[in-house]
Amino acid sequence: MRTTRVLVVTTAALVALAAAVASAQPTDPGEVSTGAVRLQPPSRTFTVAAVGDFLSEGLVNNAAAGWAPAGTRYDYEPLLRPVGPILRAADLAICHMETPIGAPGATVGFAGKSNYGTNLILAAAELPADLVRLGFDRCSTASNHANDAGVDGIRTTLEALDGAGLGHAGTARSPAEAAPQLISVSGVQVSHLAFARNSNTGFPADWWRLRQGVTAANVIDDVAVARAAGAEVVIVSLHVYVEMQNAPTGDDRALVQQITSQAHPDLVIIHGPHVVQPVERVNGTLVYWSLGNFISGMGVSGRDKYSDPRTLDGLLASVPRERRLEIMRDLPETGAILVPVGGGGLASGTGIAAKGVNPRVRAIGVQSEASAAMSAALAAGQLVTVANEETLADGLAGNIAAGSITFPLVRDHLDEVVTVPERAIGAAMRTFMDRHHLIVEGSGAVGLALLQHDRSRALPEPIVLIVSGSNIATAVLKRVLSEGTI
Repeated sequence: MRTTRVLVVTTAALVALAAAVASAQPTDPGEVSTGAVRLQPPSRTFTVAAVGDFLSEGLVNNAAAGWAPAGTRYDYEPLLRPVGPILRAADLAICHMETPIGAPGATVGFAGKSNYGTNLILAAAELPADLVRLGFDRCSTASNHANDAGVDGIRTTLEALDGAGLGHAGTARSPAEAAPQLISVSGVQVSHLAFARNSNTGFPADWWRLRQGVTAANVIDDVAVARAAGAEVVIVSLHVYVEMQNAPTGDDRALVQQITSQAHPDLVIIHGPHVVQPVERVNGTLVYWSLGNFISGMGVSGRDKYSDPRTLDGLLASVPRERRLEIMRDLPETGAILVPVGGGGLASGTGIAAKGVNPRVRAIGVQSEASAAMSAALAAGQLVTVANEETLADGLAGNIAAGSITFPLVRDHLDEVVTVPERAIGAAMRTFMDRHHLIVEGSGAVGLALLQHDRSRALPEPIVLIVSGSNIATAVLKRVLSEGTI
């Protein structure tokens, strides 16, 4: 009897199981030749929030001084208060401290000119505590301004961040501090790395004081060190030097292409252009090409190129990180992925992520025959309205809203969308309960339903099933156990 290697990845319990599914003349449509074997521990999910450049320029400092209570020089928290709830809701909130932080009582803002004619800027020692009040957990400190105040400026910056309880990456006071560090976020081991592509005052003599990203080599090396130390998720902050462009330069794109193809970080956040740039996946890695400015004195008259109103814009990136598609790294030889399709969000994201790691993987969407809006839309080449019957896969039911961006994404990133009958969905739900001791809702069982129902379909192995959710009413569950349908 030939068996098929199947991996089941659930997004509810987030466990991975390996099963050998009989594919030749089974005695029962749910028969499995071996029991389930756990491949990895239950996964955890956490959310990252990241913002653009914090520039302590005159307008910003003056406004903070106006909000400061008696006896305090500056209070920046009121300026940024509207984003506080978003930052505090995230499990890991990261700021980008573009300028060094001075010692208590030191000059704030413009601090002269460098030998190259660039402005030297210092942030206030009061700032880190205000960032903590907003909800930040750590800051990237590698930038073109990081060395504006020299070695002492790097020291006072890190002392100020340490004093407020903020983590940091990108600059260091010792080689040991410069090495990739691990932090625990919701039980996940995370490494946050930061690099600068240039320095307005030249890089420090000691390489470890300001981590350079002039080429990809340092980034690739540090990601490897972080992974070897146990990092499950690696986040890279990268400060680039070409400003005011609406899209990444060819040089920056080539650098990120090399980093993502060789090191495979989980998230890349780019700073420095001072304007917002697109968000893309590059070799499977989510890349924010530029978050623009978080707060600055730009966008007003008299600032030359920095008077550009685009500098007033910024993105706050909120990124959920979970292990669901880490199976593509754990099992890069994956031949096919079966994913539930309703509105298309999960399916299109799965296709983009999976093919970003392995372009040859077959990404197949599955939905019920009783409500097949996406399948019908793909057949027609446009969104259409279909009749929706009662279905076990009610989480996938319904028509797709006009103008939905998911339709073209599914069309472009899934190889096909297929449908399965209700009785096959019920049989798959029973298989999960009988063989794997999992209660899986109908929407999450459609992938297994396809494998059990259409055993003549040839798919490259191993096959990964995305299984989402265990929301099922007791009455429906009883009927499935007794009848297999609703």
